[in-house]
Amino acid sequence: MRCTQAATQCTRLVTLYRRQYSLRRIHVTAVHMVMTACLIHAHDRFTYTGQKGADAQEQLLNGFQALAEMGQAFESSMRSLEIIMSLKREWQSRGSADMADSSRN
Repeated sequence: MRCTQAATQCTRLVTLYRRQYSLRRIHVTAVHMVMTACLIHAHDRFTYTGQKGADAQEQLLNGFQALAEMGQAFESSMRSLEIIMSLKREWQSRGSADMADSSRN
């Protein structure tokens, strides 16, 4: 629970910063912070259902937008985005396979 709360606060902080300034000139360490938050949100998205899963999805999309904007300045941000998208696709396919297995039993 603490990880989720911290990830949400990181995402909110970056969103506020983005509105006030731009993420194109943010310090490079923000890439790592946002990537870590996105990993937690992606995990929560595929672990929880209901409102908690929906909240994680919303925060994950905010994180994707932040990484994409930072990607204009930092290549590592685009690579982070690719990694998280890859994990998301893998977890989605595993979830679909698990649901198919459970319906057969």
